[in-house]
Amino acid sequence: MLQDLEAVAPSVIVCAVFLVGVVALLRHEMAPRRKGRGRRHQSERSEGARRER
Repeated sequence: MLQDLEAVAPSVIVCAVFLVGVVALLRHEMAPRRKGRGRRHQSERSEGARRER
């Protein structure tokens, strides 16, 4: 049984690292924006929308 666990261990480690990375990316992307940065990005977006019309 121990040999079975040794065979699966690298896959489990890679899977765990991948999931940690996905969680970190999602937390970063879904985090609320700071007021200063958010306003700048919103104004850039609205200017871009005006230029397209």
